[in-house]
Amino acid sequence: MTENLPDFFEKQIAEATKARSAIQKKYNVIAILRIFYFLAAVVATVYVTDKVNAWLGILLGFILLGVFAYIIRLHLQIGWKKKYYNFIEKVNENELYRLQGNFKKIEDSGEDFLEADHPYALDLDLFGSTSLFTLLNRTATVNGRHLLAGWLGKKTDVKTIQLRQKAIEELKPLAEFRHTFQAKGQFHKGKQEEIDNLLRWVNTEASELHTNFTKIIAWLLPALVVAGTFAFFYFEDVPGIVIALPLFINFLILGKYRKTVTALCEDTVKSARILKTYVNLFKAVENEQLNSELLTALQSKMHAKNEKASEAIKKLGRILTNLEVRDNVYFAFTVNLATLYEIHWALALEKWKADHEDSIKDWFEALADFDVLQSMAGYAFLNPSFTQARFVDTPYAYKATTLGHPLIHSSKRVCNDFELQGKGKTILITGSNMSGKSTFLRTLGVNAVLAFMGAPVCASRFSIYPCQLFTSMRIQDSLEENTSAFYAELKRIKLMFKTIERCSELDEPVFFLLDEVLKGTNSKDRHLGVNAILKQLFEKNCFGLLSTHDLELNQLADQYPQYIVNRSFNSAIVNNQLHFDYKLHAGMCHSFSASKLMEGLGILGEGTVE
Repeated sequence: MTENLPDFFEKQIAEATKARSAIQKKYNVIAILRIFYFLAAVVATVYVTDKVNAWLGILLGFILLGVFAYIIRLHLQIGWKKKYYNFIEKVNENELYRLQGNFKKIEDSGEDFLEADHPYALDLDLFGSTSLFTLLNRTATVNGRHLLAGWLGKKTDVKTIQLRQKAIEELKPLAEFRHTFQAKGQFHKGKQEEIDNLLRWVNTEASELHTNFTKIIAWLLPALVVAGTFAFFYFEDVPGIVIALPLFINFLILGKYRKTVTALCEDTVKSARILKTYVNLFKAVENEQLNSELLTALQSKMHAKNEKASEAIKKLGRILTNLEVRDNVYFAFTVNLATLYEIHWALALEKWKADHEDSIKDWFEALADFDVLQSMAGYAFLNPSFTQARFVDTPYAYKATTLGHPLIHSSKRVCNDFELQGKGKTILITGSNMSGKSTFLRTLGVNAVLAFMGAPVCASRFSIYPCQLFTSMRIQDSLEENTSAFYAELKRIKLMFKTIERCSELDEPVFFLLDEVLKGTNSKDRHLGVNAILKQLFEKNCFGLLSTHDLELNQLADQYPQYIVNRSFNSAIVNNQLHFDYKLHAGMCHSFSASKLMEGLGILGEGTVE
């Protein structure tokens, strides 16, 4: 890109706004034309029918009705384009919000994915108004949205991660394609259960409709109705029963299969609208020239039996749309009764299922995978200075250069170099209030999450050994469970040790991040407790960091130099103002800020702190 990112997104917004304004004018003109045409068509039809010839009037009415249907269709297409450009504007506005660090203006926070007992989701801000989810989520489908949340909360194997990294690099520069894909997905994302019900129906056995007998009577009985009607009107002395009897039989047949057809519709018809959106998304992926191994594999999954997923899904959507009509009372007692309309389309639905039941799940899974990859590619495009993680074979290793927090705006972000290696190795971090200890722990965790997804990390260099993350930072009491914050933290620590034991069976190390451990008790008990926790971790299948205000714990580095390393964040008073550099320093902290902060808030008298 030759232009900077804000200019690029603002240009996209301006072009979309201009296009939408032009289309709005056409939309308004056709809206007025529809009204006048309809009135003129009615007048013309009535006049010809009354003054010229009744049959000619009826014929003219059908012709004019067909033209009116075309005008309506044209109006809907223009309305679709108007909405499309509106969505393009929204997509680019969201990118500007992310660039500005204004994540709260992005509507979807992903809070519905929060799990109280997750090893790290709450502490690392995976979901919420300012979270990794809002940073990453550009998904166009409900399946993709759920899959992104799953990738955030659970790492995968290194080979899969590396395939994702290559796919993201290929998709990264395709900004306009990505925005088009996202905009098309906004028309009707639908609900997860709509797609789930559809996929569940595909795996059910064929209904009682799916028999040769039903297929025969579906054509035979309507033919008898047509023949009887023709005979009644064109031959003399033909009794009305020749029409009434086939209609009565049709009525009985519809009644016999009513529950079966209704059950089919309950599982599928609600998906009709959302499928129109999916057709456009499948088509976009199918038509794009892609080269990386993972992306071409996803495209291949969208083909089956020489038929593209978009074509098959379009057929399914048409079938379901036709089945929706059955709920109209007037239609049910006219066309449906005469032609067994709903039986025909229910049989078409069963045939579609028989032809595609082995493929449809793969199609939707492939589209969801692609959706998440294009979403992360958008994040990579927005952050060109970020790098892909490298995975090392050395266990218990985490190393990064100029590591920063991706949710902090680049103008305020302070980066640090970091390195930790060794079983049971712990970095003990001390520092004053607000000096950056907690943010640094989250920086380490958040970038590990990104790395394990395959997304770029906020660093110039980054390498890590595949491991399980575990954090204990934001511990709160619970009135509902009658639990104090201190007891809740003890439960969290117990969960950490259980996680370490479980991961030991899988030969998977745990990377822990513990912030202000046991802060809910007195200093003596806290010192004894943290001391005991650290000593237990020495021989465990883990490595990590622990922050504390307890300076006496720094002495453990002298006693156990092979396990404990002291690092700190410091503050300074410059011109009687508290100053933080947010840089990680070697050794323990010697400057604390609590008294100065209390003085600044008027809790301590001015001049109390020297």
